[in-house]
Amino acid sequence: MQSLWDVVFAIVNFYLIIVCVCCHPTPGLLCYGPLPGVQYKYGYKSETIMNNNDYREPTGFGVHSVIAVENVWQDSSGYLLSVTIESCQFKSRTGAKFGDGNAINDWNHPLFAHIDSTGDVKRVVVHQSETTTASNLKKSLLEHLRAKEPEKSSYEWTRDGLTINKKSFTTNTDYKSILSPDMSDEWQMSAQLASDHPMVESANGWQNITLQSRIYSSAHSKLHNSFSLKLLSESKSSTEKITANSVSDIIKSLGDNYINIETILRPEMETCHNCQTLQNAIKDNEASLKGEAIASIPMTISYLKLIDRVRSGGPGASKEDMIKLLKSYKKKKDIVSSILDILAGSRTEQSVATALEYLNLPKSEDLDFGERFLVQLATSVMTASQMQSISSATVSADEVMAEILKQTQVKNWKNEKLKQTAFLILATLLRAHVYDHKNNGHKNTEIITKVIKQLTTELDSCKETDCRVVFLHAIGNTGLIRDGVYQAIKKHSLIGKRESIAAMKALRECLEWSGTNDKLTPRLRHLLLRVVYDPEQETTSRMIAAELISIYLNDEKTTKELIKHLPSFDGLTINKKSFTTNTDYKSILSPDMSDEWQMSAQLASDHPMVESANGWQNITLQSRIYSSAHSKLHNSFSLKLLSESKSSTEKITANSVSDIIKSLGDNYINIETILRPEMETCHNCQTLQNAIKDNEASLKGEAIASIPMTISYLKLIDRVRSGGPGASKEDMIKLLKSYKKKKDIVSSILDILAGSRTEQSVATALEYLNLPKSEDLDFGERFLVQLATSVMTASQMQSISSATVSADEVMAEILKQTQVKNWKNEKLKQTAFLILATLLRAHVYDHKNNGHKNTEIITKVIKQLTTELDSCKETDCRVVFLHAIGNTGLIRDGVYQAIKKHSLIGKRESIAAMKALRECLEWSGTNDKLTPRLRHLLLRVVYDPEQETTSRMIAAELISIYLNDEKTTKELIKHLPSFGNNELATIIWNRAFSSAPLIPMAHHNWHLHSTTFNGSSASFTRVMGGTKSTNASYRILMELLNKGKLLKESAFDVELSSPNGYSQHLITVGMFARGLQSFAGDAEAETASNDVEEEQTMAGMSLRIMNVQLRPFTFFTGTGELMGHVWSGTASEPTTVFQGNFLLGDYWSTHPLINGLIVEQSLRGILSLDLSGEIQISLWNRNSHSVVHTKGSLLFQGSQTVLTSDRKTSASKQFSFGGNTRLDFITDLDFYSSPFKMCMQIDRPEFTFRHNTRKYERVNSENLHKRIHRRMYSIPAKSYAMHRDNNQMCALMNSE
Repeated sequence: MQSLWDVVFAIVNFYLIIVCVCCHPTPGLLCYGPLPGVQYKYGYKSETIMNNNDYREPTGFGVHSVIAVENVWQDSSGYLLSVTIESCQFKSRTGAKFGDGNAINDWNHPLFAHIDSTGDVKRVVVHQSETTTASNLKKSLLEHLRAKEPEKSSYEWTRDGLTINKKSFTTNTDYKSILSPDMSDEWQMSAQLASDHPMVESANGWQNITLQSRIYSSAHSKLHNSFSLKLLSESKSSTEKITANSVSDIIKSLGDNYINIETILRPEMETCHNCQTLQNAIKDNEASLKGEAIASIPMTISYLKLIDRVRSGGPGASKEDMIKLLKSYKKKKDIVSSILDILAGSRTEQSVATALEYLNLPKSEDLDFGERFLVQLATSVMTASQMQSISSATVSADEVMAEILKQTQVKNWKNEKLKQTAFLILATLLRAHVYDHKNNGHKNTEIITKVIKQLTTELDSCKETDCRVVFLHAIGNTGLIRDGVYQAIKKHSLIGKRESIAAMKALRECLEWSGTNDKLTPRLRHLLLRVVYDPEQETTSRMIAAELISIYLNDEKTTKELIKHLPSFDGLTINKKSFTTNTDYKSILSPDMSDEWQMSAQLASDHPMVESANGWQNITLQSRIYSSAHSKLHNSFSLKLLSESKSSTEKITANSVSDIIKSLGDNYINIETILRPEMETCHNCQTLQNAIKDNEASLKGEAIASIPMTISYLKLIDRVRSGGPGASKEDMIKLLKSYKKKKDIVSSILDILAGSRTEQSVATALEYLNLPKSEDLDFGERFLVQLATSVMTASQMQSISSATVSADEVMAEILKQTQVKNWKNEKLKQTAFLILATLLRAHVYDHKNNGHKNTEIITKVIKQLTTELDSCKETDCRVVFLHAIGNTGLIRDGVYQAIKKHSLIGKRESIAAMKALRECLEWSGTNDKLTPRLRHLLLRVVYDPEQETTSRMIAAELISIYLNDEKTTKELIKHLPSFGNNELATIIWNRAFSSAPLIPMAHHNWHLHSTTFNGSSASFTRVMGGTKSTNASYRILMELLNKGKLLKESAFDVELSSPNGYSQHLITVGMFARGLQSFAGDAEAETASNDVEEEQTMAGMSLRIMNVQLRPFTFFTGTGELMGHVWSGTASEPTTVFQGNFLLGDYWSTHPLINGLIVEQSLRGILSLDLSGEIQISLWNRNSHSVVHTKGSLLFQGSQTVLTSDRKTSASKQFSFGGNTRLDFITDLDFYSSPFKMCMQIDRPEFTFRHNTRKYERVNSENLHKRIHRRMYSIPAKSYAMHRDNNQMCALMNSE
């Protein structure tokens, strides 16, 4: 049973509710916003910071204020809100080194806002003494305090319980001028409502505004704005209750000191009251305004500076003052011209009036001043119209046009040419007028008609051709196609000569601007066809007419008919032409080729047979990576009927062509209709053994990575491929055995056999090496790598030569080798499988387009790889076979399952599996079936703290590239701080997301960059160098341990890229270290749990060449082996890690010429590489110094050769380019105290780049005429840029 007190309490509560409802009527049906009779005080903080992409140049300030808000009156239609700033202070931005501003106490006049029942602000009044900033600040609070969803809104509004979220993203994609800036505005706000009443208790938000040049995106400014609003207190209002019938009565009672203002925010107008006079500003910039300064940077700077000065008004900017200024420079005509340019660009009412009064165009005899000013004025107006820029300081296109229209209506101009220019400009201003009002439909039809009528009247009154041409151009400047315009164009397009050309150009301009329509198109068709088919018309006019037919008539039948009749334009002449180029290429190292030819034949007048013919052909072979290296073949012919006579051949009687051919006898054979190449064989040439002996000095070990080595390599490849004496398998095996004691030369010969890739050379090397029984790792591994890169190069270049074997044939041979059991050297077996996988990729590549892939062999190789992987007992073995799976580039069920299984194991297998997945996805891509499984795996890896950090980084990278899911990406970035590893978060951001367009908010989130993405790990790409057609860039990955800052994984990639998006990987040198957590003091963080043993200490290097991943090289395993190396000084001198000669380019083709000959074209390239390293470690000083030397020599040779059956007649043009240099990767480590200090540097010494051209020719002679042109370019030494943290650490270590 309830007590009496409970009953009384319930009755009192019910009574209070009734009182609230009756005494405090709310606007509309629902109660929202501040309650009447209550004063709410809010604390408001805001910060505005401008910066750029690298966050290095911040500028800005903050605002702190206390604001009082009251609902002072309300009725059923809405309420009147009072907003007062009780205190305000401008604060220095976060991180700034300057003080705060003084407190502002004179912003305390209330702002009154009438808010209706929908929550919309209908009216705002402020005290007339209120500053713009104060009123804007108060008006912005109206949106922050809004508690009711708008009925119509330009932004997104959502409500979740008591939380209101608002967000917007806008950008000016609908722009008309590429010169206008690219702007974006993104903001988000969140407001928390009170639990007992729908009014805002707190709010916060951020805004990012970007201003960026469209033509140079690196030029930009990014503004970040944030605010917070928090309810500090609620108290009974001290304001007397207002009684009134309406809002209007209340506002009226406030008196004349209060005025209505817009509800939108108004800009601060920066005026120029106490600034320098315009005359003094001109004087200070006088040197930059002289004639000799035109087209210079000082002139452009002064121009923009003085435009701002004129637009800001102030002393010296009145019309009278500016006329005096111009007159004061009367004797300096160049400066007067520059001042007039500035007045035209300023485009203020005063500046335009000043210039027109000073020039007095109709009475002026000076053409230069007037014409120059009018042109600048027109371009200034047109620019503003196209950019849709509105400024209160400048006049509109309409106002300028009205002034120029007055000028053109003056009769009897002293200078007729100046008058014509004025009409050209008037026409342009009319176009700007139409442009300005295109969207709002407010075009002044009367003024348009008036200007066009004036232009056509002037055109009709012209007595000379020059005059008519000018006014036809003026009509084109309008961009309008109306009846009067069309009739004028039609009339003059049929006159012929220059007027016809001007009329057709005007028509083209008008159609480009205004387009056509259903009414105009039939008339346009009639005119264009009349012009194009009329032989009396100017050829230029006919060309323009044909162009307009193809663009605007959109009639396939008319177009085909015109093309069909083109030969008839010249009567009995037949014209044939062609242009082809190999744009659909897959390798940037392949040559660029084009074939253009034209033929012309004259028919007899009485019979359709050719009386004469002639033609020319240009074939270009050009390197894509160095376009200056090329050969151009020009071929021409002429055919002329000399005589006609009666045939002496007996008439052939037969039933068919087959009968006639059969009657010719066995001496005649059928051949292809296509032209066949001359095959140059090597019968009487030097033996291969003698060729090797002649080049022996260049094949020694010390010659590796040198120009002599590359020259000999390419020369001997040609020698092996040409066959001839000494090139049989037996002879080449004898050759190898003869150099048995010179291992360096044997290695070079094996490189040549791998690059030659003939049936004999591959068989020779495999028999000599006998891989399964070999214990020598170096010979076998080096040969297999060279063979794989040679095959892969030929596949990418789609080069077919009868002298070489295909990828399928080489793969079949290596497959036989891998099926042999019990290899003597397990590492060599692993390399064989790596190469087999690469050859499988080449096989797929060769048959990608024709669909003839051998599914059976693909399945067989993949099954063999996965079986070997499953049988591995050691980590090193599993890592190699995972790399082999990556080398296939194929992502099938068996491959995916193997990758998934090992990616979740952790440690080195996980990293190798994720790298294999990345390689397969880069090559094969994903699909609808794979993507969901891929998503599940990648998210599992990236969020699992037990996984290797390198694996998680690769998973994040693949998420950003292949999932294409903005939500998943944003969610991952949001969770990066929770990973608890700033080095991991930093490398994920740099590697995967820093350039992603889907996440603009993360780029500007300063909190993330200062607290999470602040590690020293880095991933970045820089340009190493380049030519006109290709850039060489390097990409560096540096992953550091979270504590101690020891290097865990690094990679240096070099690749070539072209402007059209193609790229070619050259080399990746990677370094890795494991088990160093205890040295860095991070054992707990890097170990999954206390139950798991710490990973064994080890370090090594990985190498990937031309997308072929090699077997990793291990430096040491275990702490004991490491300390043994330290004490013994192992590798304190340069130690070779890998050497080889890689065939980068292997292109050969034949091409028919229009005169019946054949040109052979080839381009071959070689990279001779020597990778070595050295390290010095001092336990006393606790530091180390290591250098990895990457020596390389690059040589490309291309040629065009025309052979004949007469061995004594031939011609050849050859080009070559290349050079040799060295890259030094220098790492200094100071491990005296934690965190360790590490400095990495990449240096390259000066080297010489050579470009040679040779030509050889002979006609019926044993003597070969030669000519050589040599060019040498000195490339200065260079140190390549690293990231900022590394540079700072290097500076710190070098200063100690």
